[in-house]
Amino acid sequence: MSRMDSNDYQVNLYKSKKLGSGLDKLDIKYANRDYVLSFLEHQPGLSRIQLAKLTGMSPTSMTRIMDELMSLDLIQEIEGEYSGVGRRSVQLALNPDAFHVLGLTISECAFSFCIANYCGEILFKKTYSHDLKRGIAQEELVDCCYHTYQTFLSDYLMQTPDYPTTLIKVMGVSFPGTVSSESKIVLSCPCFGWGKNIDFLNNLESRFQLCLVVENDIKASLINEYYRHPKHQSDTMAFLSLDYGIGVAFMQNGVLLKGIHSGAGEIAHIIIPKQSQSDELQTVPENCFYSSRLCYEELLHEAIASGLKVENIVELSGLYKTGDALAVVYCESVSHYLASLLNVIICLYNPEKIILGGITLHEFPELIDLSLKHQDFFYQDIADGIQIELTYEKEDEALFGSTVLATKFYRNHLLHKQFYGRES
Repeated sequence: MSRMDSNDYQVNLYKSKKLGSGLDKLDIKYANRDYVLSFLEHQPGLSRIQLAKLTGMSPTSMTRIMDELMSLDLIQEIEGEYSGVGRRSVQLALNPDAFHVLGLTISECAFSFCIANYCGEILFKKTYSHDLKRGIAQEELVDCCYHTYQTFLSDYLMQTPDYPTTLIKVMGVSFPGTVSSESKIVLSCPCFGWGKNIDFLNNLESRFQLCLVVENDIKASLINEYYRHPKHQSDTMAFLSLDYGIGVAFMQNGVLLKGIHSGAGEIAHIIIPKQSQSDELQTVPENCFYSSRLCYEELLHEAIASGLKVENIVELSGLYKTGDALAVVYCESVSHYLASLLNVIICLYNPEKIILGGITLHEFPELIDLSLKHQDFFYQDIADGIQIELTYEKEDEALFGSTVLATKFYRNHLLHKQFYGRES
């Protein structure tokens, strides 16, 4: 995991914690240790003296902080490079086995699991396909998740029989719906046909007997992009996913923007506007949503209805690249919808960078270039300078993002417990 590349950002964050109103000595102690850990997350292998200089703390204070963090097993001493004179230097780094995290992504067609260590390294990952019927009872879905986890754990133990499962302390879940990360209530989940305020996640936590951290799958994808891929970091970011569902997540300075009832980014059912610049969109029927044109299954269904003989988006992409006339016409039409959606995101949130992900765009990246050619769709005075890039991950963006969230949560839990005698 990594924070912003700029140390100035870290210093400003730290100062805001120390100088903010209402902070007592415990708050400052907590902020100091959080600040030190942020350096080790970003740059492992620093000595106590180096950390003291970087943070502006005294060597005595740094020694005390290191002792406390080592007592929590969050950091460990490692041998530094040998200079040829005297003993090797002693350096500090995160302890990868301080605790491990179980990641879970739930989708309409698969469960994906992974185990990650405290340093964010993925130790094992596997996806299990399933066919969940719409309207599945939450109790049945809990059972299905848990039984699949048992299979996942058995698969890992076959490869690593000595793995101590007791190292897994927390579970990060990415979920395809609107969720409250605080109450762990599913506020809405159209893909499973659930109504409002479903207590599925608390029941899942009880079944797994692990502390559970949850986030919407697209918001988790943006967390993954920001913290695991520093080159994609920006002060204001959006993540647009075209998958079996579609949606957007927004972030400012590393913090997710959730909006009222966690609804920020729920763009699937925005009505596609008719635009005079495009004959293709003049024929759009009333109440046509972006989800009905850009979801994976809808794209495939419409392609087949237009006469294309394809079974997946990869085949559609292949026909387009070979110049098949019917495929070119269809894909050009679809690209107008994506261009329109990108313009909506730009006008509503004006992000510095838009990251694109999801199975559709990974299997058919040419659709991105096609959509960006429609310059008449974009308000250029706003769109100029905005970077639009494909995510670094070809899959599992949400899965890895959920492990980042769970890792940060459990680390904060340990610090809070030490200094405040309670959980975060």
